[in-house]
Amino acid sequence: MAKLDFSPIADTTRRAEIVALLRRAILTGQLEPGQKLNELRISEQMRVSRAPLREAMRELVQEGILTSIPYAGTFVIDVTAKDIIDAYSLNKVLDEFAIECTW
Repeated sequence: MAKLDFSPIADTTRRAEIVALLRRAILTGQLEPGQKLNELRISEQMRVSRAPLREAMRELVQEGILTSIPYAGTFVIDVTAKDIIDAYSLNKVLDEFAIECTW
């Protein structure tokens, strides 16, 4: 009998799904550098409340993909391919570390 080798299944949250969708929109150019994010419009299009959207946006601000300017809004930064690779690499390492800690 062949040995099975499965990877752990990551639990995803609504916030994590929103982060992935926003990140993809930035990578594909749907959200352009310098563009202000309209929370109401995005939450309506995703059919989510604004709370998890805000959490997702804060996560992307911490990653450096978005920038938040007080009293002005949240904007897309000018993202390079290296920025995205760095963000994904860091996220992968942190995910693996979290799984190891959980086990």
